[in-house]
Amino acid sequence: DGVDEGTTTVDVRKKHKKVIEIPFNSTNKYQVSVHEMPDEDQHLLVMKGAPERILERCSSILIEGEIKDMPVDSEYRTKFNKSSMELAGMGERVLGFCHSFLDKEKFPKGFAFDNEEVNFPLDELTFVGLMAMIDPPRANVPEAVAKCKSAGIKVIMVTGDHPSQPLPSPRTLA
Repeated sequence: DGVDEGTTTVDVRKKHKKVIEIPFNSTNKYQVSVHEMPDEDQHLLVMKGAPERILERCSSILIEGEIKDMPVDSEYRTKFNKSSMELAGMGERVLGFCHSFLDKEKFPKGFAFDNEEVNFPLDELTFVGLMAMIDPPRANVPEAVAKCKSAGIKVIMVTGDHPSQPLPSPRTLA
C-alpha cells in the first residue's frame, strides 16, 4: 500500500481506520493497534514500545522491503541490541517497531477484535525498525524543582526509563 507524495498523516489515518488498540502500560511496555487495510481487504497490526519487548515478539525482520527470518541467535538481533543500547546510552529515548499483516481468513473485515481477552496474535511479528528521539525534561521542571528546594523539600529524581539511558543532569533540572 504505497503512499503518494503529498499524502498527509490525516489522509493515511482516515483510509486505514483503527479498529482496536491495546494502550501502552508499564507492565507490557508496548502499545498495539490494528488497522483496516481497505485496498488489501485485510488488517494490519502495528506495535511500538521498549526495544527489547518488541524484539522478543518478532520472528522476522523487514530489510529493504524483504521479510527475512530472524531466529533467536540471529546476527540481526545482536546488531539490534547493540544499536539500541548505544542510542539509549547517548541519552536518546529508543522505541522499537514491528507489524503483521493479519490472515484474511482468520481476521476478515468486521472481525470482533477484543483487547481484554486478546483474540489476535501478539507474537511471530516482523521487526521494522528503531527510532531514537531526544526526550528532555519538561520545560516547567527546573522551576518546580527550585520551588521545592526553596520550600525545604528534598528533591529526589526517579525514572522508569531504560536502565542504559542516563538520567537528565540534575543541573538541567535545578
